[in-house]
Amino acid sequence: MIYDIFSIGICVFNLENSLNNKDMVKYARKTSKVNENKEDKDILSNNIFGHLNHIVKEKMEEYCKSTFNKDHKINLFQAWSNLGDDNYITIPHTHNDAIVSAVYYPYAVDGEIIFLNPGGTSTLSQNKAWMIGEYNKYTYEYFSVEARTGTLVIFNSMLQHMVRCKDPNRVSIAYNGYPIRT
Repeated sequence: MIYDIFSIGICVFNLENSLNNKDMVKYARKTSKVNENKEDKDILSNNIFGHLNHIVKEKMEEYCKSTFNKDHKINLFQAWSNLGDDNYITIPHTHNDAIVSAVYYPYAVDGEIIFLNPGGTSTLSQNKAWMIGEYNKYTYEYFSVEARTGTLVIFNSMLQHMVRCKDPNRVSIAYNGYPIRT
């Protein structure tokens, strides 16, 4: 018998038709810094993002309930926008100050967010191509989600991830949150 241990899940939702992406894109293109430290902006209090903020909080709470098997309220404490293939998001990174993170794409026609196997190369280096019939959860080195307009991805903040993108016009809105006792 094989035991599945150390599982980390992500959630992916399509919100394309429920939000005003045009205004979010306009805001991000006007205020985002590229290849610089990300700053908290007024995304958490800005009316343009009000509906998205509500959805992100709700989906993070669902994620936490599924992960921790308990109802939690989420405190969204950070949000920022990204443009294109910014160097700060194209290298593997985590969100160390958070428990749960999210990314929403108000405009994306190419690219992907890539999640690296937390087992790392130390456990995967033993795998030889000839040993693997089909890649599966035990042999994948990474898992990717296509970045497309309307996609929302919720994930554990400690899961190492990066972005692959060729379109300098791609816009994403990133969030950090943590569960609070109710």
